[in-house]
Amino acid sequence: MKTRIEAHRGLHTEARENTVEAFAAAVTAGVDGVELDVRWSGDRHLVIHHDAEVEGAIVAATAAADLPGYVPTLAQALDALTGVCVNIEIKNIRDVSEPTYDETGQLARDVIDLLAARGWRDDCVISSFDLATCEQVHALAPDLEVGWLIWSQSFAEALEGATRAGLDAVNVNFRHLPDGGIAAAHSRGLKVNVWTVNDPATMTRLFEAGVDTVITDDPVAALALRG
Repeated sequence: MKTRIEAHRGLHTEARENTVEAFAAAVTAGVDGVELDVRWSGDRHLVIHHDAEVEGAIVAATAAADLPGYVPTLAQALDALTGVCVNIEIKNIRDVSEPTYDETGQLARDVIDLLAARGWRDDCVISSFDLATCEQVHALAPDLEVGWLIWSQSFAEALEGATRAGLDAVNVNFRHLPDGGIAAAHSRGLKVNVWTVNDPATMTRLFEAGVDTVITDDPVAALALRG
């Protein structure tokens, strides 16, 4: 199976990242998928924005209608992404960079419910840096592909944690992928999705090694290199 190529926050060389315009441009470019970031607005709409703040406003404390017009809802993003896989990173983690954390699983449930209502359950993957959120998604929708985004954990710890949780993939920064890591993950039935790969030589090496997904800021170059 060939490596899936995902545009990191859309084709943001053509438009502002995580916007409908960037998503539409990525689809036009022929990507396999698009990675985006979802979080709650203050009135608990699912909106797309990477950072906890936008133009000085805390997203989680601001009504969706009061956010800048370029911040789309998840529903609007899905409307722009017909025909490609959507990698939805749920922004929910205990960290000083995040003003809120949902312990209840309701954020995960809201994402799953919207996907079901829109008929997107077969055309997306869910990821999060928060293992508990990944576990919540898996418990609520075991048919969905779920990948644990890792940063501080070792790759070996990530494989153990993802296996115990019954997840489908580990999503790792390409610099933290050890030699033999892809084979080790595949032996456990786990996919390896790497981010954010922009160097052509690194892309080629990962394609040849059989990585499952490359998330990149330059999906046009990645498509050309993959052939």
